[in-house]
Amino acid sequence: MTLELVDAGKLYAERQRFRAFGPVSLTLREGECVALVGRSGAGKSTLARCLAGLEPLTEGRLEGGGRAVQLLFQDSPSALPRQWTVAEILAEPLHLAGRSETPGQLGERLEQVGLSATLLGRPADTLSGGQRQRVALSRTLAVPELRLLLLDEPFAGLDPAAAAGLAGLVEDWRVRRGIGLLLITHDLAGVQRLAETVMVMAEGRIVETKPSAEFFSRAEHPASRALLEAMLP
Repeated sequence: MTLELVDAGKLYAERQRFRAFGPVSLTLREGECVALVGRSGAGKSTLARCLAGLEPLTEGRLEGGGRAVQLLFQDSPSALPRQWTVAEILAEPLHLAGRSETPGQLGERLEQVGLSATLLGRPADTLSGGQRQRVALSRTLAVPELRLLLLDEPFAGLDPAAAAGLAGLVEDWRVRRGIGLLLITHDLAGVQRLAETVMVMAEGRIVETKPSAEFFSRAEHPASRALLEAMLP
């Protein structure tokens, strides 16, 4: 499938017509990994919520979408119901799709994201940050119709080993299932590892789009160069 934004924008009238982003046009396809980078406040997360259908556009149009597009939130402690068990969290998207799985099948889903099936009975608020992110990823991947996965700062707050492990899992699932990825992140090392194309967002607009290798070697826009100069060696 293809997800396309055409001259899209988001304004908040209650904030004195604050423009979160726009106009923006972009295309996301199955099997591709695109990174969306930019400073905080550039409009990246609001754009992701509009792509996922969680917020309506106020300008332009969105073509494609539905349950085939899922958003993995940055803040997994609030994204997961705190008192739900891991089993309840994993079963929710299956229930919404009119399906069910045995505890053994749910345990296999956990093991696919590098967690032990013994966590099924644990409440979400007893898990570490890395465990919560993997549970959130497993729940998202359980959506049968999934074709495009939007990841909003998926590595934020994780130690380097946990972040690298989660990045490897995401890449493995992309290859195995052919899903498309939009990676929204400040972690340019993760971008180098995963993304084929890099889009730079500044002040609510896409100011540069390049193949990943070209972005890291020949970025042109000042916003792009500022991000690269701030990158840790």
